Amino acid sequence: MRKKTDKNFTLRIVAAILIIIIVPAIFNNDILTARAETDRVNIGEKTPVKIEIDSPDEKADTPAVVTEITPGVTEKSKTGLENENSTTTDNGTPPINSADDKEEKSRIEKEQIYIKAEELFEHPEIILNAYKEAYPGLITDITRGENDWTVKFRNGNIYYWADGKILPESVLPESNKYISYSIYPYNMNGRCPELYTEEQIVKLRVIKKPGKKKKFIPGEEGSLYKELFAITTKKSAIKHLSEVKLAGHYIQVHRSIAEKIKSIDSKISCLAKTDPEVRTFVKTIGSVQSFNWRKVAGTNRKSNHSYGIAIDILPKKYRKKTIYWSWEQEKNKDWMLLPQSSLWTPPDPVVKIFLAEGFIWGGHWDKYDTMHFEYRPELIFLSKSIKFN
Repeated sequence: MRKKTDKNFTLRIVAAILIIIIVPAIFNNDILTARAETDRVNIGEKTPVKIEIDSPDEKADTPAVVTEITPGVTEKSKTGLENENSTTTDNGTPPINSADDKEEKSRIEKEQIYIKAEELFEHPEIILNAYKEAYPGLITDITRGENDWTVKFRNGNIYYWADGKILPESVLPESNKYISYSIYPYNMNGRCPELYTEEQIVKLRVIKKPGKKKKFIPGEEGSLYKELFAITTKKSAIKHLSEVKLAGHYIQVHRSIAEKIKSIDSKISCLAKTDPEVRTFVKTIGSVQSFNWRKVAGTNRKSNHSYGIAIDILPKKYRKKTIYWSWEQEKNKDWMLLPQSSLWTPPDPVVKIFLAEGFIWGGHWDKYDTMHFEYRPELIFLSKSIKFN
């Protein structure tokens, strides 16, 4: 009996000791865990959580995208604070909405001039500066003289504005024999027949006959084209030709634009590998034409084909599409009202490639000529510096 009592006493002693040791340990561990959790929250540890956000690049009816982000980044993303004081993104590039970008955009908008299209020739400084921007290797200065604006070429020759005729001093006494250069507001956004007024429609319907009194002599003595392309006659034009390849067709162009044509050809060829529409366009080209010493149909002035700076791309089949206003007006008095979808046109990426190299496209004209491209960088510079009515 005594031994049993001693055994029970011993067990109670051991239990008491275990309670004394284990309970405080458990209590202290809970305190440490709670304190650690508090400290983790206080120092802003970014524990990943899952939230649902709508993808900005998808349609509204598509499922939301589940993304893991941190609370700190979430709040900044909502407010845009992550870029507030930064000048670069994570990859080292300037942020899209940086203060510098906004300032530059504001500056450009302020510098753009808003004028009426019909008042363009009242601003010779704008037109002449567009020429200077377009031909920096040839034109060095545009200045306002005592009586007229002047254009100074790198070779020392000086031309005068002369009411848009741009002539050397030697022919100024006979300036009435010349007509103004073909300078106009080029609309890079294209024609919009549904917005034509009745007045515009009537004006387009009138077929002008060639003038007999005045003449346009871009390739003869006393001409701006003499300075830009060193051409005065057909013989001199041929002398400056260079053969290049465009979309699989060899053409002769003015040597000053040969590298641009090579660049265009390379870009179209590269794009055709990934763009089915461009690939089909290239395969269905019937012919590509450039140099042709001739006048513009229905006028007394030389075509830009005469200087090797214009290109015509014709398809093998038109597939009931219209390509040139003059051909269409013979059978349709409302030719000008045809929507762009009724015209044969190169793919939009192809047109943009030409524009980037300084070529304008005849498909943008009210009197459309969708096969036609010509090198007129001055008109592109003009369209970028002016907002027309």
